[in-house]
Amino acid sequence: MMRRRDRRRQETIDDIKDTARSQLADAGPAGISMRAIARHLAITASAVHYYFPSRQALLDALVVDGFTSLAEALRTTYEGAVPRPPGEQWLAVCQAHRAWALDHQAEYRHPCAGSSPRGATRTTGAVTFPTAPSLRA
Repeated sequence: MMRRRDRRRQETIDDIKDTARSQLADAGPAGISMRAIARHLAITASAVHYYFPSRQALLDALVVDGFTSLAEALRTTYEGAVPRPPGEQWLAVCQAHRAWALDHQAEYRHPCAGSSPRGATRTTGAVTFPTAPSLRA
């Protein structure tokens, strides 16, 4: 059983993340502001930094949460109670992936919107990756 102090700490972390997700949905990764989060929660900016030492640490936590949530949704579908042929199971997992992406649009776009991998180009807010070399011999 969690102690009261631990519960309060987790509640504060969850409140910070929820506010950051709201900012992410409204303005993308660039719109996340530690000071705005503090104002919204009526706490000091240093209190936000106590839980997340930097803006990047908060963004990283949101990425981890997003991928964890997506993985749970896919695993639940994959391990569903109804046995299916492999093709149907694959289709069900793909549909679950799409459904999660539609329900969590800000989190789904975030990992690609935050930074460009080496060699990537940006076009209209999306990251376009260069064509991979052929794997044929």
